[in-house]
Amino acid sequence: MRHFYLALLFLLSIQASGQESMTHLWHFNPTNFNPALTNSNQESSINIIRTGSSVGFEGSPKATSINFEATTLKGVLSGTYEFQRIGPFELQSTQLNFAKIIVKGNNKFGLGVGLGLIGLRDLINPTPTTVKHPLDISARVNLGVSYQHKNLTLGVSTFQSQKSLNHQETSFDLNKRRFFVTGQYSLKVFSKFSIEPSFILDIAKDTPAYSNFTLAGTYKSKFQLGLVISPNYALGLITSIKFKEKFFLILSSLHLTGSTFTDSRLLSPVTNTVGLKALF
Repeated sequence: MRHFYLALLFLLSIQASGQESMTHLWHFNPTNFNPALTNSNQESSINIIRTGSSVGFEGSPKATSINFEATTLKGVLSGTYEFQRIGPFELQSTQLNFAKIIVKGNNKFGLGVGLGLIGLRDLINPTPTTVKHPLDISARVNLGVSYQHKNLTLGVSTFQSQKSLNHQETSFDLNKRRFFVTGQYSLKVFSKFSIEPSFILDIAKDTPAYSNFTLAGTYKSKFQLGLVISPNYALGLITSIKFKEKFFLILSSLHLTGSTFTDSRLLSPVTNTVGLKALF
């Protein structure tokens, strides 16, 4: 529990700015998408991910995401804080999750629930309501299940955001229901090398489905290089480097085929990410 309190204090003390963590990095903060996708090794962790995109104008999307996970006697606690900038909008969100893991032989079943708040500020088109109450606050509920058998992990989750608890009107729609389906498998090829294919499917209300597939190779559990393939991506690379046995350096670069503002998953020509994950 001491590590959990340290992680929670660290989470609450950092001021960050930027855009929502991109979906292609779900491996490094899976509980943000599915509260039941906890660390199978029962290690507590905290990570910081900084994402920056360039779309050729001032205010191009940026994000900083801070996530923690802590194993307790009752279950697994996890949480996320994000500060995003998406064009004319600033978006803050926080979520606290709890998951219960049930072990039956070689099988692990996870049940998770997450509760969160989202605050939105329109920087370009303020209204009389937004002048009085700068943040449009919405509630979010996230429910998820997971199944793990040896090296295979599957997950299904959904979350619903209820728009404007303080009755504001903005041009950015937060009232969305989204479903996530994830899968990951680790195949040991040699004694020191393994291949890890994974996928995520993101289905949102009134928007096209989004998906990506990652094929990663891991050497000695210390170095990982992955190729991301998606209908939206021309090319994507993700690198994770472990050092000091407790820290991971995360780097990624995505070159996308186009740009869209259809929802909070802003797609821009180039998106670069740097992150740090620490184990306790």
